[in-house]
Amino acid sequence: MPQVDTPLVIKREGSLKREKPNNMPVGHACEFAPWYASYPRKVAKSDAGKAYRQLTAAQRDVLTRNTPAWVVEFSRRPSDKVPYPATFLRRGMWEDPPPKPAHDFRIQTKGAKRDDHLSPQKRRAYAELGVDT
Repeated sequence: MPQVDTPLVIKREGSLKREKPNNMPVGHACEFAPWYASYPRKVAKSDAGKAYRQLTAAQRDVLTRNTPAWVVEFSRRPSDKVPYPATFLRRGMWEDPPPKPAHDFRIQTKGAKRDDHLSPQKRRAYAELGVDT
């Protein structure tokens, strides 16, 4: 009989089954748990673990450095617009800096007028109609 190093688990009396080994190396599991805890969307953890195992040590270092910036970006989005953790890992989104917001509506520059976006022709047309822009 071949020697197997997985422990036996008794499910019910008279039935022995081998415990399925955890495929994630110990070092990776210790690194994956805090990363997954910091990621805002908690779905498909096992799939994310598989994607995490495929990363090299250098990629995992970049991932840990860049994830906090992405978490801030994801906090601005609705939860259904945040990618699944495995998708985030497999697409390599963490390698790029998060996109800058197109416009932050909370910041208003001094002296900006409401009609700055209008062409001179439209401003004249609105003025002739008596519409305040």
